[in-house]
Amino acid sequence: MAELKKEWEASGGDSRFDVFDVAVFNWDRLRSMVSGSALFGKKRLVILREPSAFFSPEDMENFEAALPLFRISLNSLVVVESEKKAVPRAKKSTKDTSSESKRKKKEVNLEDLFSLAEKKEWSLPPGGMASWIRARFAQHHIEADENAVRLIAMASGEDLFRAASEVDKLMAYAGGMGAKGVTGEMASSLIFVEPEWNVFALLDALAKKNKDLAVRIFEDMKEKTENVATIGLLANHVRQLSIVKSAMEEGTLSEVKLHPFVVSKLREQAALFSWDRIRALVESLLNLDRRIKRGGESVDTLLVLWILFF
Repeated sequence: MAELKKEWEASGGDSRFDVFDVAVFNWDRLRSMVSGSALFGKKRLVILREPSAFFSPEDMENFEAALPLFRISLNSLVVVESEKKAVPRAKKSTKDTSSESKRKKKEVNLEDLFSLAEKKEWSLPPGGMASWIRARFAQHHIEADENAVRLIAMASGEDLFRAASEVDKLMAYAGGMGAKGVTGEMASSLIFVEPEWNVFALLDALAKKNKDLAVRIFEDMKEKTENVATIGLLANHVRQLSIVKSAMEEGTLSEVKLHPFVVSKLREQAALFSWDRIRALVESLLNLDRRIKRGGESVDTLLVLWILFF
């Protein structure tokens, strides 16, 4: 146990960890803990003791419903720990109808279920995260505008459980307000989006010449990020975009020292920008920085003009 904890902490995980005894297992607590790790960006270690214990059919359904938590929440690790040998699942019998036989038929071994969790793949549907979010709202017969979907997708990255948590939170909020659906304004007030992902979306909008969307994204950003910091984020993003575009052309993408998800997003974006366009981005940002440092002009106005005329 000590070695496991030490290895976990060395990997950047939270120094705290949770140990659950299957005999007093609480699904709601586990869901809460894992959702918290996704929402607050913490890696959490969950240890399930005595997996030889048997679950009732209802517990099996709970476990199967919880499987996405273990497979989708990238910031959590679930470990099954037991010194006892697991009891094999009872074999089915078509002849024995005794109560004891019926009880054994319903017994479910936790290790078997974790084996199922390891084998089952959880992936995004065609259309990516935005498509998954729309479908999630539709399942509950809730309308959500595209700005809300966009913000949830930006906040969630590849984490489907984070996206599900954000969708559930917004549906609960809309219901409490008596609203017919979820709007971008609701999402903007309730969801924290890392500024870096707003920059991704802003440059995507500029590449596609969608000025209205670019201005809306900037309006979201300026409520949470100082304008000077926004320019720094833009400059850093363009630098990373240049690195990835060069690596794509040289066939050295695997050597880029950025998070794989960031690289995959930059690779998609690099296809939207020619080198001439990237050079124009750099020159326009340098000019914007000079005008801001010179003073006498509204930084908000300068940034909006930069978006409109780039």
